[in-house]
Amino acid sequence: MANNYLEFSEVLPKLTPEEEAWLQEQLQTVHVFDDRQYTEEELPEELNSADADWFGIRAWADLDPRPDYGDEFGFCCAFDDGAECPGTGWGRHLWFYTDEWGYPELVAHLVRKFLKRFRPEECWTLSYGVTCSKPRVGEFGGGAVFVTADAVEYFSDGDFLEKAREAFERAKQPDREPTTERRFVLYDFDSGDLASTRVYDDAQEAAMDADLLDNVMVVGFTLEHTPGASNTEKKGA
Repeated sequence: MANNYLEFSEVLPKLTPEEEAWLQEQLQTVHVFDDRQYTEEELPEELNSADADWFGIRAWADLDPRPDYGDEFGFCCAFDDGAECPGTGWGRHLWFYTDEWGYPELVAHLVRKFLKRFRPEECWTLSYGVTCSKPRVGEFGGGAVFVTADAVEYFSDGDFLEKAREAFERAKQPDREPTTERRFVLYDFDSGDLASTRVYDDAQEAAMDADLLDNVMVVGFTLEHTPGASNTEKKGA
């Protein structure tokens, strides 16, 4: 019999007393009744904990669906003053780690909320490894998580390998259909020419820049990539 593990170790550094107090609160276990949250000590006498709509870690109460882990975090964590890690510059920090298995998505959810509240201009990353107690083929891998105040992005070796295989197979098919991509530019009606030389990949971004200028509109066009062709053909929209 073999055991599988998903392991990581990362810190949220340089915590202020206010940030640590917020994190401590987020890591509390709460009983949820409708939209009210109570710790065990705060639970009113007229409420029975067994009747709670949900019981778990406060940080996960806004997830949909809420995880059914009870008072388990889904990973290990500890606050530390960094004395045992001199030279790192971490200072007071929260250490996220695993003994055998953890859920990076739960760590990322907490950190995203933390960044949104305290450090909206910063980002945070976590790398993880997937291993097996026996050298079974296909049981090893890993990935990474990139967190900002607005979003969480996940990257895995499986996704990379799948895309690489698809690209490899497409390259072996010279008779495949042409592929197209949309691009956008800004047209100035006053000058009768382009408002700038920038070519946009995203129509919304182009529209936002056009709103900042007078009498300018967004014009889209298609780039067609023909297999085996040396030049890229452009077709106006």
